[in-house]
Amino acid sequence: MATKYSLSQQSYAKIVLHCAKYPLVSVNGLLLGNLSGSILLVEDAVPLFHNVLPLSPMLEIALQQVDVYAKQTGQKIIGSYSASELLTDVEPSPMTIKLAQKLDENSGNIPALLLVVNNEKLPSEVAVREFSGALQLLPEAESEQVNRFKFRVDQLRALAGRLLTRHAIIKLTDLNWTDIHIQRSPEGKPFLNSRTHKVQFNLSHHGSWVVLAAHNSEAPLGIDVCSLEEPKEDVNEFYSAFESVFTSKEWKIIQDAKSAEHALVDKMNSKLGRFYAFWCAKEAYTKSIGLGLGAELLEIEIRFGFPSPALKSAVLVKDRNGGVFLKGKKESCDLYRGFLDDEHIVTLILPNGTNPEEFPVQQITFQDIIENQLY
Repeated sequence: MATKYSLSQQSYAKIVLHCAKYPLVSVNGLLLGNLSGSILLVEDAVPLFHNVLPLSPMLEIALQQVDVYAKQTGQKIIGSYSASELLTDVEPSPMTIKLAQKLDENSGNIPALLLVVNNEKLPSEVAVREFSGALQLLPEAESEQVNRFKFRVDQLRALAGRLLTRHAIIKLTDLNWTDIHIQRSPEGKPFLNSRTHKVQFNLSHHGSWVVLAAHNSEAPLGIDVCSLEEPKEDVNEFYSAFESVFTSKEWKIIQDAKSAEHALVDKMNSKLGRFYAFWCAKEAYTKSIGLGLGAELLEIEIRFGFPSPALKSAVLVKDRNGGVFLKGKKESCDLYRGFLDDEHIVTLILPNGTNPEEFPVQQITFQDIIENQLY
């Protein structure tokens, strides 16, 4: 008779991710594993339903399918888990109890395990468990790179960027998740190592967003997102630290914050808003040419068009009358601008060509990326 149980990291992560994906409804699933001495080893979890635990025959079909899968992997159905839609409810529903009893009747000499999630612990645990579960989706070398970051926020951004990259490559190619091999150039720029597929991509993160631009081409591109956050230090000291970054023309527009001629968008037409607009565009360009902030920034001048295009939320709009100038000569690239919300602006740099006037921004959630890993 088993008296203890042990959950693998994968099974724990799947249970917590299932709860995180459907935070407003109850969720149920099955536990797979084996008996080792007196310990039930829970090696995997299979999410089944959210909202309501259905009656036969849907549940019967689900049990049969999971049983087939378990036998193929050398495991058994050893129990179930559930989480209520109510924060403080830790009592299993009548249907959950019936399912547990049914599993116990069919488990032979292995007593069925029933785990009930304590929702009150999820707010503090979800981020950690989501991180641990998602980290397993990356190759070992990349997982180690993510864990090298000292602060958790940087680890989460690095993880999100790597998952976004793979998600985009899958959408653009016929490669599978495990077929994607990302390497870095001597300058540290990541690229897809593939003889058959040419995909260019670029990542950026700031504030609460991680953004990625990618296309099926060898032509480079660059993207940058900026949070319009107030500087923590003295404002004048903050601006003086960037004196060698912006040209005299750029500084004039930044200082002349009330000029309608250079308006970006009303709520972003402050001195700080213009500062970030230039910074965001300049960084996107340097990333597109593969130099990042190693470029000589005073040789690069951003000129926003007049009249300024009407910027839109979650849409990148081509600035037809603006552009990037290197040593006074206009570069062969298209400049796109937009904002994600009231606090974050985005700039995209693409090579000149038959580019559309607008690019909609597709928002991808963490759950969108890992969904195929759950089911």
